[in-house]
Amino acid sequence: VTPAGSPQTPGRASAGDGIACVAFDYGGTIDSRASPLLDGSRQVDPSSVAPLRALAARGLVLILSSNTQRGQHRWAALEAAGIDRLFRAVLMSACVGLRKPDPDFYALITTVAHCRPGEVLHVGNNLETDVAGPARCGMRTALVRPDGIAAEERQRLPPGALVIGHVKQLPPLLGCGTQP
Repeated sequence: VTPAGSPQTPGRASAGDGIACVAFDYGGTIDSRASPLLDGSRQVDPSSVAPLRALAARGLVLILSSNTQRGQHRWAALEAAGIDRLFRAVLMSACVGLRKPDPDFYALITTVAHCRPGEVLHVGNNLETDVAGPARCGMRTALVRPDGIAAEERQRLPPGALVIGHVKQLPPLLGCGTQP
């Protein structure tokens, strides 16, 4: 886990640092690359379930923040994994009429989370829509890169952005205990 501009130093954040909400992208962030559901979406990655539960148990607001196509849904996957009730809201672009990186999409996150942008950690695998866009709106960000980050991407990271290999790294960073 590294903050932008400091490839050797582990990033540190904690719930005490003022993070009240964690907004997750779906595809490439908490989904499994296998096992599509009937609607064509992918199931939740089983190794993401325990970290999401740990974050919710700590009292952090969880929001799903997903660009979707018409007819594409995320609820079935969340329900199948038994984590649908952990999320205060599931914001799907096809339903809300906004797509990331529209600033109004990120404003919607803060509205449903009942918090300020600086209290939101937006986590996802897309440098523009999940990191740069939310950072421009004042949110904290974490880029998910299981295989590490390329030098050219690192140069484009906003200041303070974290780079993590998997969402299971978040609970210890946010003061929610350790994950295997």
